[in-house]
Amino acid sequence: RLEELKRAEEQQWALEHGDAPHESAARETSSLAVAPPQDPPSTPLDTPATTPSAATPVAPAIHSLDEPGLVQPVLRSQPAIRYPRMARLGRIEGEVFVSCIVDESGRVISARVVKGHAMLREEALRQILKRRYSPPTKNGAGVRVRFTTRVVFRLSD
Repeated sequence: RLEELKRAEEQQWALEHGDAPHESAARETSSLAVAPPQDPPSTPLDTPATTPSAATPVAPAIHSLDEPGLVQPVLRSQPAIRYPRMARLGRIEGEVFVSCIVDESGRVISARVVKGHAMLREEALRQILKRRYSPPTKNGAGVRVRFTTRVVFRLSD
């Protein structure tokens, strides 16, 4: 009886996976009936499972500075750079390049360092995130813009 169950399981597996059962089971016949696999329940056509709801918010497009019709943001204010103490003691100077996104009101809403000395990066991000720009527009409407800018760190002698 145990062997019959084992053969039935092998035959069921073969039906489901499209493979032939083991050779030993293929040589013998089983008295157990194996039911064909059942299809999954179907979804009604008027309620598709993959369609997002109409209430799903769509993120605003982010434009680049080289797009035609775009009025670029102009820097209006920025805080003074606070030179990092360890960088000052180590006499580290240089530039930090930061990719940022300016929103429709001229605020920097996102920033990440692209390149620059590790000791200067944190201050560069702080300084960029506090900057204010004139609102960028395209065809008269406020838009979000992504661009890369730099923060220069120079020690005065």
